[in-house]
Amino acid sequence: MQDFEGIRSAAMVYDQQRITDRYRRIDDATIFGMKSVQGSPRPYSSLTRQE
Repeated sequence: MQDFEGIRSAAMVYDQQRITDRYRRIDDATIFGMKSVQGSPRPYSSLTRQE
């Protein structure tokens, strides 16, 4: 777990790359993901919903 923008989030940090993926549960069926790449001006984001 890591704090990201002041909110506790699950995180996956890659050993060989400068990438950190963070995940936050929005509700029972939705997870928000954000990928931060060191040196990139902005993060990538995704939204996953369970049907």
